[in-house]
Amino acid sequence: MSTDVGAAQLADLEKARAQLERSSTAELVAEILREWIQEGHFRPGERLKEEAIGDALNVSRNTLRESFRLLTHERVLVHELNRGVFVRMLKQEDVDEFMARILAELRLAFYVMKNRRRFHEPYLARNRELLGVLEAGDFAAAERLLEAYLNDAERQLTRAYARALRPG
Repeated sequence: MSTDVGAAQLADLEKARAQLERSSTAELVAEILREWIQEGHFRPGERLKEEAIGDALNVSRNTLRESFRLLTHERVLVHELNRGVFVRMLKQEDVDEFMARILAELRLAFYVMKNRRRFHEPYLARNRELLGVLEAGDFAAAERLLEAYLNDAERQLTRAYARALRPG
């Protein structure tokens, strides 16, 4: 079931116009829309009305279409012929495919860690904590824990990569 973007959402989206002065307009519009999707302002299955969003952001139809193309390439949006552009709704097989791809890439990223066991061990307790809050049904706490978990792992990995790529 798909729904359209509402007027209140578009009014809030207009506030994001200031971000458009930083770089390529199409890329910035894509960044704004990506953030809105990530934050749940635009939901899976929701149709993104080209004219309304273009007006809200004060961008041309061509710029918006290029942004839609970028997000379609990223598999965030889908274009349905004669229907429009929609926020992508994942299917079960999409999740299995995503997980396989991300796990393969994570394994590649972990190779930069000099001591992979020492890297992974602190996350075991965090995994147990996360499981506990999920089993308790505290999904808001689980979301906060997972976000901190992933941010910490990202910082750790990027620092390790910076060290590994340093000359000398």
